[in-house]
Amino acid sequence: MATVLTEFGILWGILTRRVLLGVRVGDPTPIGRFELPSTADLATMRDIKAALAERLEAGQSIHLDASQVEEPSTALIQLIESAAISYGARDLQVGLVSPSDALCQAYEDLGLFGALMTRTAAVAEP
Repeated sequence: MATVLTEFGILWGILTRRVLLGVRVGDPTPIGRFELPSTADLATMRDIKAALAERLEAGQSIHLDASQVEEPSTALIQLIESAAISYGARDLQVGLVSPSDALCQAYEDLGLFGALMTRTAAVAEP
């Protein structure tokens, strides 16, 4: 009986600490944040890919601040969506914060508006 109570106390302490720190149970680390640049040229795409890969390897979900994106490219959207698949395979999320009008239009032009809604909804989840 004492072992069960001790195990319960340890588990309760872990759960309480995670709630107090703002970390959902099951999340390995807090959610990272990365600001997308206004244009997505080849050089910035490498930086974005490296940041996404680094956080994926760390087991960290990520929110991409897309408010400054003025000239989105199909390659940028492909990178975001392929990252979402890779993150999802590890039970992590890629969320889009404040997507610009230009990014929303690019998603819509590609017929991926539903994917955009999924990425923005990931930010709103508790």
